[in-house]
Amino acid sequence: MSPAGARGYLLDTTALAALGTSRRMSTLITAAPRLGLPLYAPVTCIDAADRIRSGIAAHIGRIPAVETLELTYDQVLQLREFAPTAALDVAHVISLARPSAAWPKGLIVATVLPRLYAGHDLAVYSIGD
Repeated sequence: MSPAGARGYLLDTTALAALGTSRRMSTLITAAPRLGLPLYAPVTCIDAADRIRSGIAAHIGRIPAVETLELTYDQVLQLREFAPTAALDVAHVISLARPSAAWPKGLIVATVLPRLYAGHDLAVYSIGD
């Protein structure tokens, strides 16, 4: 948990695929840990980003500030409740970003495409340059 209950950032597929190409993403990766803000990458987004930019999954694994988040069966059931028609990676982000026992304020979604999360009442940080 981050200091004083501060929110962390959830890096979606588009943010992960932008690693090394987006100035805002580089700033976030560098600044968030110094500010005590955790960075999370859902495994579904890592997989999807690696299909966009081959090798990015291995790169993400070498960034100590980024913690991966698994997908459990219970989460699959929950994410389909909140985003029944969304792609698995997007639905996983929506499910994880919502307020929960682990993150009472929810997580901030870092993305190149904020419109993916429109209508889901989530905090979104656009990293599109």
